[in-house]
Amino acid sequence: AQAQAQVQTQTQVQTQAQAQRRCDDLWQQNQALACQRGALEEEKRDLAAYLKRLLLQKEAEAEQLLERLQDQSRAAQRDGDDLRRQQDLLTQDMQRRVDALRSENRSLAETLAGLQQFQEQREELMGRVESMEKQLASQKVEHRDDVHSVEMKALMEKRRQLELHMTAMAAEVQQQVEQKVPESTRLALQENLEVKERLGRLSQHVQVLTEENAALRDGRRRLSVDLEVLEQMLSETTRTSCIRKKVVEQLTEKCRQLQAEQEVWKQQTEQVQSRRAELQAETEERLEAELEEARGRSFRMKSVTEEAALGLQHALTVTGAPPFRGRLSGNVTQPACRSPADSSAPPCGRRPSLTLHSSPPGGASRSGLQPGLAARVEAADAEAAGGPAQTPSLHRRGQSACGGSVSPPPDQ
Repeated sequence: AQAQAQVQTQTQVQTQAQAQRRCDDLWQQNQALACQRGALEEEKRDLAAYLKRLLLQKEAEAEQLLERLQDQSRAAQRDGDDLRRQQDLLTQDMQRRVDALRSENRSLAETLAGLQQFQEQREELMGRVESMEKQLASQKVEHRDDVHSVEMKALMEKRRQLELHMTAMAAEVQQQVEQKVPESTRLALQENLEVKERLGRLSQHVQVLTEENAALRDGRRRLSVDLEVLEQMLSETTRTSCIRKKVVEQLTEKCRQLQAEQEVWKQQTEQVQSRRAELQAETEERLEAELEEARGRSFRMKSVTEEAALGLQHALTVTGAPPFRGRLSGNVTQPACRSPADSSAPPCGRRPSLTLHSSPPGGASRSGLQPGLAARVEAADAEAAGGPAQTPSLHRRGQSACGGSVSPPPDQ
């Protein structure tokens, strides 16, 4: 009986010791799970803060892109206004130049019309001068013929009269011979007086013809002087007309050049306007695309944040699962702040410390997160940053106050 009692006592002691060890293991496991829960809550807060910061950063980037779009739109509008003002100034300048050239062309056309009228007058005067020269030549010929005919008539008349006189004198002489001599002398004297009178009349007629000839010579000299003056005026007018024609040709060529320059300026202005419109459209499309992309990234970051929060909540609900503990990158240590026999001692005095390490995208993996969630967060970081942005990676280094490490409970 004593042996049985001793065996039972030993069995009870062993059972009590096993129960105590089991209780201690469960208490340690409970403490480890509590520390894990605190670490997960801290990790959740850090990840939520990081995602909030990233969301704010993306919103700030979206606002900056929107401001850039507005600034570029205003700059494009200012450039368009400047180009329109320059075009208006160029158009006004070209219009002034065209108006000036048109007025100058009108004045030159009037001058040319005056020159043509003067040319017609000059041709008319030249025709009149030629007709007067021809008339003068014909008058000279007629005058010479008249003088010659008058002289010939006078000579013929004088010869006829002399012949008649000689015949009459011969008859009278014969008669006087037959008659007495004094009567013949008286008749001869009378005839001599008649001949003198006729010669006087002839001399007067010759004097009149001489005066007419002198007047015709004076008219010829005046006509020659007038002809020289007209020829000089014609040469000066021709030279002035040639000069003005050259000026008209130069101004016409200049007008054509200005019109060509105006066409070139119009083409350049149209090209600048089309280029400005294309640049403005490209800038607006690019900025709108960037804004839409930023909005999409912000929306995706919000969805990733919500998924991460849901994943963390789910992870906190299943903190006792061994696979989740296996995904922790650090060792969670529990402080041995109480003895196995002291059940009233407080739990872990310090929580495992969380350290944030910066790593480039695609570098260190996010420990403590589900694989799909970690991949989504990394993809969102890479898409949002578009370059070497710094993303925090969560690692836990648990340091207890007493230095004891906690291992998972053995499978019973």
